[in-house]
Amino acid sequence: MGKPKKSSKGSVPMPTMPVLRRTITVDLIQTKEQEEELKELGNLCSKLWNQVNYERRRQFFNGERGVDIKGTYNKWYNEYKNMIGTITTQQVLNKNNEAWSSFFSLLRAKKEKKLLLPFIKDVNPPGYWKDRKERKLIIVLRKDQYRIDEEKQEIELRHLGKFKDLAIKYNGEIYYRGEQGRLEIIYNDVLGKWYAHITLKASERLDRKNDEWVKVPLTLKGNLVGGIDIGINNLFAVYVSDGTQVLIKTRVLKSISYYFMKLISMKQKLLSLYDQPFSGKIRRLYIKWKRKLNAIIDTTVRKVAEFLYNKGVSLIKVGYPKNISQKKGNFLVANVWSYKQVMEKLKNVAEEHGITVEFVNEAYTSTTCPIHGNGCGKRVTRGLFKCTTSNKVFNADLVGAFNISIIPSPNDGGVEGTTTRGIGISWGKTTPLVYTWTRGSGLVVPASYDSMRVKRMDQNL
Repeated sequence: MGKPKKSSKGSVPMPTMPVLRRTITVDLIQTKEQEEELKELGNLCSKLWNQVNYERRRQFFNGERGVDIKGTYNKWYNEYKNMIGTITTQQVLNKNNEAWSSFFSLLRAKKEKKLLLPFIKDVNPPGYWKDRKERKLIIVLRKDQYRIDEEKQEIELRHLGKFKDLAIKYNGEIYYRGEQGRLEIIYNDVLGKWYAHITLKASERLDRKNDEWVKVPLTLKGNLVGGIDIGINNLFAVYVSDGTQVLIKTRVLKSISYYFMKLISMKQKLLSLYDQPFSGKIRRLYIKWKRKLNAIIDTTVRKVAEFLYNKGVSLIKVGYPKNISQKKGNFLVANVWSYKQVMEKLKNVAEEHGITVEFVNEAYTSTTCPIHGNGCGKRVTRGLFKCTTSNKVFNADLVGAFNISIIPSPNDGGVEGTTTRGIGISWGKTTPLVYTWTRGSGLVVPASYDSMRVKRMDQNL
């Protein structure tokens, strides 16, 4: 990203938006003959990755001369170029080069204590393309090796070495337009399906509501700041610098997760009773579980981004618990969803609306008084925070969202936000908007009584 542009006094600088790199996934509908071709090509691509990666890992762990990227590249390029074609060989090796380059960059950042991504703690060298000792079938193609025909719903593959060109039907929707990038075709052995992952630099996105294409990123409507606290029962607690407060209640994520955990546990007990191995049925249940959660999270994230965009927000600060995604033993974090997943989705959708997203450490944000700061207030019960000076009770998630929004940031001038702490009194007078996810209707606004239950700041204990 470039340097932020200067703006009028008291407003948030407008940073240069990054390139919108997106991936569209469609499932392939191949013939039996095409299936055999894909499996043979995918097997060779994965074999190439594993062989070059094995040699590079061995060099890295031996630590004699470091990793010979150029030497190993040339060696395995000459080995495979006549089998899968020069271009496909280059793409697999280039992808492995990128993985090692990223690994070395993270190693340097960790050594200098400059790991920027909040969900990274451990850094490991690139792994192998395998699953349970079985080789994964992955095909990597350059942008000029394929063409998408949306009318016929076909993906045409070409320049595949000894393999003939293929025109494979696909099922799915192309909802981004832009400069075409790399294509990765991956076989899911649990579902027995091939999936095409199409990367591109998005310049347009399909607006399904109006059935029209719109340019992305959108033009901002204002320069307000938003703070977001991510949680389990309330997926998002949102505070906007104009005093608006929003709670997104998604307890359904927990109920879905507990249901699938119980179902999987029952099936595992039956398998162990008859001394049967881990079955494909259980693996399919995990996939179904993940898809249900992703559908809810995707919809919720887009609704929140649209709401903040229409409010005139140009900068969102998202709180994260440091390294929580790599801490073990927390069922809710490990199985309901991951911070990394939600944060990445939020960042991507916000970028499409022209909004900058910044991740900040949320330590102590839900235990700091939004009116008087440190030294005032305490958590009185789960979900509640009491200001001991005014004897008022607040929703702790909204307190966290407010404090996150005023954390100093390079994008708002490096001072304590555009909202002073004293103005926190005004947000206490605003009734929060409460949205609840229901299975039948998605996100709905409940009766005003539910909103008033959240507005605890006007209640005396």
